[in-house]
Order: sequence, then C-alpha cells, then structure tokens
Amino acid sequence: MKIRVKSDEFQKELQLIQGIIERKTTIPILSNLLLRVDKTNIEIEATDLEIGLNCRSAGDISEPGIITVNARKLFDLVRSLPDMTLNLELIDNKNLQITGENVHYRIPILPADEYPGIPDADLKTVSKIPAGLLREAISKTIIASAVDDTRYTLNGIYTIINKDGVTLVATDAHRLATFTFKTKIDNIDEEVDFILPRKGAQEILNLIKDAKDEDSLEFKADNNNIFFRFNDRLLISRVIEGRYPQYEKVIPKENDKELIFKREEILHVLNRIDLVASEKSHAIMLSLESSKVKINSSSPEFGEGEEVIDISFDGDEMKIAFNARYMIDFLSNTDKEKVKLVLKDSKTAGILQEEDNENYTYVVSPIKL
Repeated sequence: MKIRVKSDEFQKELQLIQGIIERKTTIPILSNLLLRVDKTNIEIEATDLEIGLNCRSAGDISEPGIITVNARKLFDLVRSLPDMTLNLELIDNKNLQITGENVHYRIPILPADEYPGIPDADLKTVSKIPAGLLREAISKTIIASAVDDTRYTLNGIYTIINKDGVTLVATDAHRLATFTFKTKIDNIDEEVDFILPRKGAQEILNLIKDAKDEDSLEFKADNNNIFFRFNDRLLISRVIEGRYPQYEKVIPKENDKELIFKREEILHVLNRIDLVASEKSHAIMLSLESSKVKINSSSPEFGEGEEVIDISFDGDEMKIAFNARYMIDFLSNTDKEKVKLVLKDSKTAGILQEEDNENYTYVVSPIKL
C-alpha cells in the first residue's frame, strides 16, 4: 500500500472516527482503524461492533492495500503536524511509514483479516431526511436520554419515521424530551420505529454538524441495523432491542399555569443557585407568586442562595422543586429569547417549551423535599 494525502484533509476524516473508537476495550484491534485502498478510493473505517463509520479521503494512490493501525496514534500524529503532503506506505508488512518534509515516522500495524468490519448496506433505495431539522431534533432530545441505565431501552432515542415526518423521544425516567417535525419523506411505505443508541445519535450529530439546512441525510433501516449516509460518509448503528416505554402517558395533559421567562435571565439565575445546591440532587425550589418567582436552594456543604425574578403569573401561589441541572440542560440547548414553564401543582411534572414552538416538549419530574 502506498498513497499520498494532504494532512489537513486526511485529519478531518481521522477526527470524525475518533468518537467510534473505544478507549478501553478487551479486543485490541478495535482500537485500530481500517485503512483500505483500492485503485480509486482511500477508505477509513472504524467500528466498536455496535456503531461503525466509513469515510473516504482524497489523495493519490500508487499501490492498493489494506491494513489496520492504531486510530488514536495516527490521528494525534497527523493533527500535530503542520499542513503538508504526507506519504503513507506499508513497510515489511509490519509498519505504516509516514513521511513528509523533514518528517519520518513508523507505526506498527495489525493484519486486516482480523478486523471485524461493518455490515454491507444495500443503499440503492433510500429515504432522505432534512439534515438541519434532524440535527436540531437530536440535539434537543439526546440531553434527556439515560447513560448506562440498567433499563437498556432508556439508553437511546426512540425514533419514529413515516412519510409525513419524524418524531424523536428520549427519557431517563426523571425527564423526557420529544421533538416532532413535519416533512415529506419518500420511500417510506410503512412507519418505521427503532431505538437509536445514544452513541449512534451523537455520531449522527458529528456527521452532519456542518450540514446546511437544505442538505439531506440518506437513511435506510435493514434488519437490526440503521444506515445513515451523508456525502461520502456512511454511519451504521445497531438498534437497541426492546419495547420503549409509553412516553405519551408521561406528558401531563392538565397543566394550566403558564410562566414566561427570558431564557438568558433564568439560565443565569439557575446556574448561580445551583452553586449552593446539593451535588447529589441539584434541588432548587421555585416559589410562585402573582408577580414574581423566588428561586432558592441550600445545602450543608455549600451554603444557601436566593434570587427573585419578576414574572406575570395568574395562578394561586405554589411551591415546586426541580433538579436545576435538568432545567439548565433545556435552557442551554435552545437559542429562543423566551421559554415557558407550564405547571399544574407541586406534585405534577412540569413542561418546558420554547415560546411559539409546540414541536418540542421537555418534561421534568418534581423533587419531593
């Protein structure tokens, strides 16, 4: 194998696959990437056996070949070099030699026949999802998904796709986020639903982070795998097996007390009040009155704090406690000027929404104090 690449272009593809590579794995070869070169393509592939990514890099090909090499070491080396043309060559079937102007390195390889690879995909017929809308939907729901929960179905985003649009749902049993957008999607005969792993969702965000609003992400479901293609990059994710909770029942239907906040104001207040809250519960108390809301918290370790925000509130006086971090996550993932909190009483979950946007709903359970 012998190729020539520009370091900055090669680095972009190496960086994209870093999220796939497992830092701690009992299978050493999974710390490697697969570098596959044929007469016309330079492909870079990585997998953790659940998520896989295939990218292509521009370059000049002198000799085809296929190897695996430590993904982190190669990326760190290329990233640390100044922009230059690099020559990559297999030496003695044992090392990848990397040379450039005043540069000479060798990195050991492992045989490619030991690499597990990623599933093949028949992508002759695909559906297209608006990349900008999907990016927004994932960004605003992934924050509510669980991390390493024993209820494995909560460790992902429940995704529903039909010919009329897409719905995403995530919950960790303490909060729930759902985002729906309407758009025409071709090549969907029947509704498709699956649980996308949190890591897979994060890699989709990485894949389309620079996409324009008018760009589309190609999608196809096949058995237990979901395929997403954007430009020359193909992401494959296994789905989480199991039945997702009936999320509709979690969303309160009778909340009628609406509070409108300036997003930046309430965000700054919550960040400050959280400094004195318990590091375990992050509990803060909201005391609602006719023209103001008092927000306070205290803990033996960090002290106490209280701030008052002027609001318009027509309901009876009430108190309700929430996890400040859950509210901060919502506020940090929207750029709207105003948000609303809709309540019923101190025992019922609250609903956070962007003003004038019914497509996004974020439900937070109250804390019993």
